[in-house]
Amino acid sequence: MTGDQSYSFVSGIFGRERTFRLGADALHWDDGRHSGSIAYADVETVHMYITSQPYGDGTQICTIRSRAGARCDLKSKSFRPWGRSEDRSTRYLPFVRDLVGRISSSAPRVSIFRGLPNTAYYCQVVALAAVASMIIAELALAVIDWRTGSGDAANSLILIGVLTPAAVGLAKTALRGTRRRLDPKNLSDACGLV
Repeated sequence: MTGDQSYSFVSGIFGRERTFRLGADALHWDDGRHSGSIAYADVETVHMYITSQPYGDGTQICTIRSRAGARCDLKSKSFRPWGRSEDRSTRYLPFVRDLVGRISSSAPRVSIFRGLPNTAYYCQVVALAAVASMIIAELALAVIDWRTGSGDAANSLILIGVLTPAAVGLAKTALRGTRRRLDPKNLSDACGLV
Protein backbone atom coordinates (compact mmCIF):
# COMPACT_ATOMS: atom_id res chain seq x y z
CA MET A 1 0.00 0.00 0.00
CA THR A 2 2.91 2.35 -0.39
CA GLY A 3 2.12 5.59 -2.12
CA ASP A 4 -1.52 5.55 -0.97
CA GLN A 5 -2.91 8.61 0.75
CA SER A 6 -3.02 8.14 4.54
CA TYR A 7 -4.32 9.81 7.68
CA SER A 8 -3.63 9.03 11.37
CA PHE A 9 -5.20 10.05 14.67
CA VAL A 10 -5.69 8.87 18.25
CA SER A 11 -9.41 8.67 19.11
CA GLY A 12 -9.15 8.95 22.90
CA ILE A 13 -6.85 9.38 25.87
CA PHE A 14 -6.22 5.63 26.16
CA GLY A 15 -6.39 4.90 22.42
CA ARG A 16 -3.64 3.91 20.05
CA GLU A 17 -2.77 5.88 16.94
CA ARG A 18 -4.67 4.38 14.04
CA THR A 19 -3.49 4.92 10.48
CA PHE A 20 -6.00 4.86 7.60
CA ARG A 21 -4.95 4.33 3.99
CA LEU A 22 -6.90 4.72 0.79
CA GLY A 23 -6.27 1.61 -1.26
CA ALA A 24 -7.40 0.98 -4.80
CA ASP A 25 -10.67 -0.68 -3.73
CA ALA A 26 -10.91 -0.27 0.04
CA LEU A 27 -10.18 1.83 3.10
CA HIS A 28 -7.54 0.07 5.24
CA TRP A 29 -6.58 0.77 8.86
CA ASP A 30 -3.97 -0.43 11.32
CA ASP A 31 -3.09 0.53 14.91
CA GLY A 32 -0.19 -1.85 15.47
CA ARG A 33 -2.42 -4.47 17.11
CA HIS A 34 -5.52 -4.62 14.94
CA SER A 35 -6.10 -3.98 11.27
CA GLY A 36 -9.03 -4.12 8.95
CA SER A 37 -10.63 -2.74 5.84
CA ILE A 38 -13.95 -1.80 4.28
CA ALA A 39 -14.37 -2.09 0.53
CA TYR A 40 -15.66 1.16 -0.99
CA ALA A 41 -18.34 -0.81 -2.88
CA ASP A 42 -19.64 -2.30 0.42
CA VAL A 43 -20.28 1.05 2.13
CA GLU A 44 -23.95 1.60 2.89
CA THR A 45 -23.92 4.96 4.73
CA VAL A 46 -21.59 7.88 5.35
CA HIS A 47 -22.33 10.49 8.02
CA MET A 48 -20.31 13.72 8.21
CA TYR A 49 -20.86 15.94 11.25
CA ILE A 50 -19.23 18.15 13.85
CA THR A 51 -19.29 17.69 17.62
CA SER A 52 -18.86 21.03 19.32
CA GLN A 53 -17.11 22.13 22.46
CA PRO A 54 -18.31 25.19 24.39
CA TYR A 55 -15.14 27.07 23.44
CA GLY A 56 -12.98 26.67 20.35
CA ASP A 57 -13.37 24.50 17.29
CA GLY A 58 -15.35 21.30 17.24
CA THR A 59 -14.26 17.89 16.02
CA GLN A 60 -15.23 16.89 12.50
CA ILE A 61 -16.23 13.25 12.24
CA CYS A 62 -16.85 11.01 9.25
CA THR A 63 -18.60 7.73 10.13
CA ILE A 64 -18.70 4.98 7.52
CA ARG A 65 -20.90 1.90 7.85
CA SER A 66 -20.78 -1.14 5.58
CA ARG A 67 -23.74 -3.31 4.60
CA ALA A 68 -22.35 -6.03 6.91
CA GLY A 69 -22.47 -3.60 9.86
CA ALA A 70 -18.75 -2.76 10.09
CA ARG A 71 -18.20 0.81 11.27
CA CYS A 72 -15.28 3.17 10.93
CA ASP A 73 -14.94 6.67 12.47
CA LEU A 74 -12.42 9.24 11.29
CA LYS A 75 -11.89 12.35 13.44
CA SER A 76 -10.19 15.68 12.75
CA LYS A 77 -8.70 15.88 16.25
CA SER A 78 -6.11 13.54 17.70
CA PHE A 79 -5.66 13.09 21.45
CA ARG A 80 -2.25 13.59 22.99
CA PRO A 81 -1.00 12.81 26.49
CA TRP A 82 -2.64 14.56 29.44
CA GLY A 83 -5.97 14.95 27.64
CA ARG A 84 -4.78 17.56 25.17
CA SER A 85 -5.87 17.34 21.55
CA GLU A 86 -4.25 18.27 18.27
CA ASP A 87 -6.29 19.63 15.36
CA ARG A 88 -5.39 17.66 12.23
CA SER A 89 -7.99 19.25 9.95
CA THR A 90 -5.43 20.18 7.29
CA ARG A 91 -4.73 16.47 6.70
CA TYR A 92 -8.21 15.21 7.60
CA LEU A 93 -10.18 17.32 5.10
CA PRO A 94 -8.42 16.23 1.88
CA PHE A 95 -8.34 12.60 3.05
CA VAL A 96 -12.09 12.51 3.77
CA ARG A 97 -12.93 14.33 0.52
CA ASP A 98 -10.97 11.72 -1.44
CA LEU A 99 -12.48 8.85 0.60
CA VAL A 100 -16.08 10.03 0.08
CA GLY A 101 -15.36 10.54 -3.63
CA ARG A 102 -14.07 6.97 -3.95
CA ILE A 103 -17.04 5.59 -2.03
CA SER A 104 -19.60 7.48 -4.13
CA SER A 105 -17.90 6.25 -7.34
CA SER A 106 -17.74 2.60 -6.19
CA ALA A 107 -21.12 2.41 -4.40
CA PRO A 108 -23.66 4.42 -6.40
CA ARG A 109 -26.46 3.51 -3.93
CA VAL A 110 -24.58 4.79 -0.88
CA SER A 111 -26.54 7.07 1.43
CA ILE A 112 -24.47 10.12 2.38
CA PHE A 113 -25.67 12.36 5.18
CA ARG A 114 -24.57 15.65 6.61
CA GLY A 115 -25.36 15.71 10.31
CA LEU A 116 -25.43 13.28 13.20
CA PRO A 117 -26.76 9.74 12.86
CA ASN A 118 -30.30 9.65 14.29
CA THR A 119 -29.36 7.83 17.51
CA ALA A 120 -26.51 10.25 18.26
CA TYR A 121 -28.73 13.26 17.49
CA TYR A 122 -31.49 12.14 19.88
CA CYS A 123 -28.91 11.33 22.57
CA GLN A 124 -27.58 14.90 22.24
CA VAL A 125 -31.09 16.34 22.53
CA VAL A 126 -31.90 14.21 25.61
CA ALA A 127 -28.57 15.12 27.24
CA LEU A 128 -29.19 18.82 26.50
CA ALA A 129 -32.67 18.62 28.04
CA ALA A 130 -31.25 16.91 31.16
CA VAL A 131 -28.45 19.47 31.62
CA ALA A 132 -30.81 22.39 30.96
CA SER A 133 -33.25 20.98 33.56
CA MET A 134 -30.44 20.71 36.11
CA ILE A 135 -29.38 24.32 35.42
CA ILE A 136 -32.96 25.58 35.85
CA ALA A 137 -33.40 23.57 39.07
CA GLU A 138 -30.12 24.89 40.51
CA LEU A 139 -31.06 28.44 39.51
CA ALA A 140 -34.39 28.07 41.35
CA LEU A 141 -32.55 26.71 44.41
CA ALA A 142 -30.08 29.61 44.29
CA VAL A 143 -32.94 32.13 44.25
CA ILE A 144 -34.69 30.36 47.14
CA ASP A 145 -31.44 30.15 49.14
CA TRP A 146 -30.67 33.81 48.46
CA ARG A 147 -34.17 34.93 49.50
CA THR A 148 -34.14 32.84 52.68
CA GLY A 149 -30.58 33.80 53.54
CA SER A 150 -29.43 30.20 54.04
CA GLY A 151 -26.06 30.85 52.43
CA ASP A 152 -26.19 27.85 50.06
CA ALA A 153 -26.78 29.95 46.93
CA ALA A 154 -23.04 29.96 46.16
CA ASN A 155 -23.00 26.17 45.79
CA SER A 156 -25.84 26.30 43.27
CA LEU A 157 -24.12 29.09 41.33
CA ILE A 158 -20.90 27.08 41.16
CA LEU A 159 -22.79 24.06 39.82
CA ILE A 160 -24.52 26.28 37.26
CA GLY A 161 -21.09 27.56 36.20
CA VAL A 162 -19.88 23.99 35.73
CA LEU A 163 -22.98 22.84 33.81
CA THR A 164 -23.33 25.85 31.47
CA PRO A 165 -20.33 25.04 29.20
CA ALA A 166 -21.63 21.48 28.81
CA ALA A 167 -25.06 22.83 27.85
CA VAL A 168 -23.49 25.21 25.30
CA GLY A 169 -21.51 22.37 23.67
CA LEU A 170 -24.54 20.08 23.56
CA ALA A 171 -26.71 22.86 22.10
CA LYS A 172 -24.18 23.67 19.37
CA THR A 173 -23.89 20.00 18.38
CA ALA A 174 -27.66 19.45 18.42
CA LEU A 175 -28.39 22.59 16.38
CA ARG A 176 -25.77 21.70 13.76
CA GLY A 177 -26.57 18.01 13.89
CA THR A 178 -29.90 17.68 12.12
CA ARG A 179 -29.44 15.02 9.48
CA ARG A 180 -29.74 15.90 5.80
CA ARG A 181 -29.26 13.52 2.87
CA LEU A 182 -26.73 14.54 0.23
CA ASP A 183 -26.56 13.60 -3.43
CA PRO A 184 -23.50 11.34 -3.96
CA LYS A 185 -23.03 12.89 -7.42
CA ASN A 186 -22.92 16.43 -6.03
CA LEU A 187 -20.96 16.59 -2.80
CA SER A 188 -20.06 20.26 -2.99
CA ASP A 189 -22.42 20.84 -0.06
CA ALA A 190 -20.62 18.24 2.05
CA CYS A 191 -17.25 19.77 1.26
CA GLY A 192 -18.27 22.81 3.28
CA LEU A 193 -18.35 20.48 6.26
CA VAL A 194 -15.49 18.21 5.37
